[in-house]
Amino acid sequence: MNQIKSTGNHLVSVYLDEPSQKNLDQLVQAYLNRTRDLIQALGPNLTSEDEQTRSRAIKLLSNFLQHSLTTPSLKSNEIKLFVEFLVNKLADHPIIVIEALPGLRALTLSDHFGPDETTRCCRAIFENLSNHELNQPGRLQVLVLIDHLLAKQRSALKQMGNEFIGSYCTLVEGEKDPRNLLVAFRLAKVILTEFDVASKIEELFDITFCYFPITFRPPPGNPDAYGGITTNDLAQGLIDCLAATPRFAILALPLLLDKLQSPNLGPKTQVLQTIDKAFPVYGQYAVAEFASLYWESFANEIFQPAELDPELLTLVEKAFQTFICTLFPPSSINPHAPPGPIEFLDQILDMTLHELSNPEKSKAVPAALVVSWIITCGATSEIVSHTTERSIGVLIKAWKESSNGGGEEQMRKRSSILSHLYKFFTAISSFKTLENTGTKIVQQQETKDELLAIFISASLETGTVVVSAAIRALVAMTGVVGFLEVQEISNLVETATRVWASATEPETRDAALSALSILADLTPSDISTITLPTLFARLPSANPFPTPDSIPSTTYVPTLEALATLCGRQALFENFLIKILNRLEYSSSSASRTENPENDLQYAHHLFITLYIVLKNKKGLLQNPEKILTRLCRIFISVDEILGIEEGEIIGASDGRESISVRERSVIKTDTQLITDAGLIVGLIVRQLNSSQQQIFVDKLHACYEIGQIDKLLDVKSSSLRTFKPFSTNAPESDKNMVVLYAEGLIPIRADVIVPGEVLSTTESFVFKYFRHIRDMGASEKLLAFKAGLRLLCSTVNRRSPDFPKFFGEELETFWNSEIELGPLSQHQPRMLAIEIWAWIAKGLVIRGDQRGYVLLDRLCGLWTEEGGGGREVAVLVGILVEEAEEVKSFAVVKVLWKQRVCGYLLDKLVKGYHQRNHGDKTVYLIGLASLLAHVPPALIMPNLSKVIQLLLDSLELPEPDLKTNVLKTIHALVGEEEGAKAIEPHLPTLIHALLTNSRLGSGSSEAVRLGSVKILDALLTSFTPEILWAERAKVLGALGEVVDDGRRAVRRAGVDCRTKWFGLKVL
Repeated sequence: MNQIKSTGNHLVSVYLDEPSQKNLDQLVQAYLNRTRDLIQALGPNLTSEDEQTRSRAIKLLSNFLQHSLTTPSLKSNEIKLFVEFLVNKLADHPIIVIEALPGLRALTLSDHFGPDETTRCCRAIFENLSNHELNQPGRLQVLVLIDHLLAKQRSALKQMGNEFIGSYCTLVEGEKDPRNLLVAFRLAKVILTEFDVASKIEELFDITFCYFPITFRPPPGNPDAYGGITTNDLAQGLIDCLAATPRFAILALPLLLDKLQSPNLGPKTQVLQTIDKAFPVYGQYAVAEFASLYWESFANEIFQPAELDPELLTLVEKAFQTFICTLFPPSSINPHAPPGPIEFLDQILDMTLHELSNPEKSKAVPAALVVSWIITCGATSEIVSHTTERSIGVLIKAWKESSNGGGEEQMRKRSSILSHLYKFFTAISSFKTLENTGTKIVQQQETKDELLAIFISASLETGTVVVSAAIRALVAMTGVVGFLEVQEISNLVETATRVWASATEPETRDAALSALSILADLTPSDISTITLPTLFARLPSANPFPTPDSIPSTTYVPTLEALATLCGRQALFENFLIKILNRLEYSSSSASRTENPENDLQYAHHLFITLYIVLKNKKGLLQNPEKILTRLCRIFISVDEILGIEEGEIIGASDGRESISVRERSVIKTDTQLITDAGLIVGLIVRQLNSSQQQIFVDKLHACYEIGQIDKLLDVKSSSLRTFKPFSTNAPESDKNMVVLYAEGLIPIRADVIVPGEVLSTTESFVFKYFRHIRDMGASEKLLAFKAGLRLLCSTVNRRSPDFPKFFGEELETFWNSEIELGPLSQHQPRMLAIEIWAWIAKGLVIRGDQRGYVLLDRLCGLWTEEGGGGREVAVLVGILVEEAEEVKSFAVVKVLWKQRVCGYLLDKLVKGYHQRNHGDKTVYLIGLASLLAHVPPALIMPNLSKVIQLLLDSLELPEPDLKTNVLKTIHALVGEEEGAKAIEPHLPTLIHALLTNSRLGSGSSEAVRLGSVKILDALLTSFTPEILWAERAKVLGALGEVVDDGRRAVRRAGVDCRTKWFGLKVL
């Protein structure tokens, strides 16, 4: 025992000589649960005449208490002794006080620290401490201790009553440090909300409002100087105090009014925030006394000649709405409140509607805002109704006065009236009551009839601005619940449809379509019976193709755009689907041919794209999706030609050759773009099917494509007149192209769907057979089926790679050796197709995270060094490997972050190859990088930016515009990021030289390249300081002088803006 005691005494001596945290921790651990021994060891040090010694001893004791009180190790009598001891120390020297305060704060956490200790502690603080004697940390400690007492012993402090409140006010008076003020505001809020402050309200007001408005600003360049406290932190703390009690109202309202009239933005902002938070607390009676004066100040802000800053306008809106809602509180907030001063509302409306009576004038815009704010503030429905009827009445009167002329001024006035009415009805539609909103808002039928008459007549005018405004206002009116009857809404649909159909300007057509889109959600049955027939009637009907003398694409494309916008809704989809499929089926028939096949193809392409957009945006599940798939397939493997019905040409034919001949002459069925369009739609639909539906469709595809039973897929009677073997190398090209539909039908299948006879084999798989056919027959430009087969091969590899080890072993090795390794000795195109097959196989593996994919990629990257241009073509395939494939969006086996891993792998290969090739052409690596950038976001480049930056700059010298555009887009994104700009900064002169070169017309230039270069030059001004850019200013201005004369408008406009900014570049 004596040895332990001796060790403890030694630790105390060591700490007092060297008060480090390490020594303190050792002491606390040594005396844990031995409080009496610690006091004895400290004994003379606690009462030493040396202030530093006493300070260290008290600090040790406080730290010991903080640690000990985490466990209930101290008894009640010990707590009382420690409290008494530390309270007495509050009368000691300030350096002693600072060390005693943490100990008292620790003691407040004990269950044995009760009301008596609380009272004793508080009185000692108030009697012995003041702001003038303690430094900032000491004052903060005092406030934190009081905060603990308020949290733990609030009832005891309430018992102290005015003694506590008055003493607290004296204690904090004159505090200036923001760190302390933040705590003081929090304490004041608790006192104001929890204590009886009636007799001390002026004192509390004085110690809070004296800081209003907050003028504190953190030192420039050092926002953490005061613990990261911001102006807004202090302002919100003070506002919380001012909004804590209604007793502040009579004191604060006149002072806030005075500061609201300040020309400075800072005080005005804080006043508006205070109004928003405090007025509901101050209440209706108090605010009403100053209502006229506050409205006058609001009016000065709202109707001032200069346009308000958007942020300030938002604050004015919130404060004004709170002001009105306080004066006219709804029953949900205060069920017993009186109606409110309606004469004051009329005072506001008199001034506002006076400005609104001249709707085309500048002050009518803020006047309309005031009306909208009143409507949406949340006040009583009677106030909203009164405001709405008076405001609408003024605008109706102004409309009647403006209807006697057709000049430009009158048109402007009418469009302004409609714009204001649109704002009103938009506001009304957001106003919520329990029932009959429309009836409560506008109670006179005559007013409603006049409004409808105005909107409908305006929508039939010729002025684009007026018509667009009328349509918008009509739609806003429909958003008011209960305002319009069912028939009236139908009339609006008819009006909007008529406006759309007769519109000659895009702005009017767009406004009408927006209206129809909103109405489609409100009343889809009217859209289906009124609008859709009108739209389909505007498409070529008897012959659904525009001929040179009939309907040009500029007429029917807007119609298809309207159908795409409206028909994704469930209630409209079926009607649309029937009509669009009928037209697509007719497009494949012999009767559809015109003398201009290009028009036929263009129209059919637009029909397919419209169907695709609607299916993609459709809400809800498809009904009978298998029927849609059947009809789509029938368009390209059509029934009439299977049966040999072609104007009697091939009736009785037995071998199918004439049927095939007819098929080849049907351009709709053989156009690669249309087949691609149809494939996209097939894939989109199959992706939405469940497993059983997909299995049924896959079985039908297999029966049709592999066995030749086309009746299974097309749902027609069996026929022996048509031979369909698209996988045969001898099949006509039109049949081979049908592989697109097959591939798109299989790529999105789920994991549990079985494809009959599915194999991975270099001898049996379609892609390999087709490849050998091209190799043996010579070069071919018709590769649609081959490309589709590649995507299907990638999907199959991804799903089934574990099931075919032989394919990934000896078969692929043999394929590489015979077709790629020895390829240079044979034809060039077949070898490149073999390499492309290899790339797609590798992609299928790396998507699923299979390491074998990277083994294949290693071989592929090894081909980059080939001479004679072969390496460059292989480098372009880099883009294929990271392109976001549809397989990934479907049900493929996907490894998390596969794209990041592949990207990092390829970047390493490109950078390493670029730097290791000391002699010879390095362009192949730049081509590879540019191809990669087309398919990866800049964020994936950022981790490797320091390694890639030189390649990026060199890539700007590539001759291919498309590749350069990829690089420019990436650099533009990187410049906008802090990390990217930092990496680019050392290379700025080189970058700017390359950008200026690419901004001019010349070899390797395109509009996208020139525009991209100018955009980066513009972005540099935001990302770099003038000091860094100044050396390049003259050179940039000279080059941009040529850009402003560019032949393309977008480039000229960007050049002018960029040159203006560079011209304004100044160095302080």
